[in-house]
Amino acid sequence: MKAKSPDVRRWDIAGFAAQGATFEAQTQVQTLARLAGDDAQGDTLVLWRVQGEQRERLGGLPTVRLHLTAQGGVVRTCQRCLEPVRLKLDVDRRLRFVRGEATAARLDAEGDEDVLALEPVFDLLTLVEDELLLALPVIAMHAACDPPMPAADQGDDGRDAK
Repeated sequence: MKAKSPDVRRWDIAGFAAQGATFEAQTQVQTLARLAGDDAQGDTLVLWRVQGEQRERLGGLPTVRLHLTAQGGVVRTCQRCLEPVRLKLDVDRRLRFVRGEATAARLDAEGDEDVLALEPVFDLLTLVEDELLLALPVIAMHAACDPPMPAADQGDDGRDAK
């Protein structure tokens, strides 16, 4: 009998971190709607891994941490030649979880560390998608390409040169 996969949409971050557990998965880009965009290639996979960690603190609650890595690719339109370009995505993030949105926002703004609010049920797949979206380049382009040539029937804009 095959073991049931955990529900990555309802993840117990604190319990996962307390166990020091690791989870690996692969997800089709098409199932990540915001990342897939207009990518018509439904066979593209994202390989991702999370590792939980809990660090004891003197006089306080343990620190909950998650290490997320993800690799994959998406197809976008090159903004220079307007042809499809495959973009490789690589994520390596360490996240700290704290109790309360206000605390998370304050700590995230104060330091270099990425801080999120610890919730009893967490959507891990949305976190993976968020981090992949952040890894996208601002402008999608090939390393080298030529801009498209204007069509033969398109000349100037119809104005007289002076």
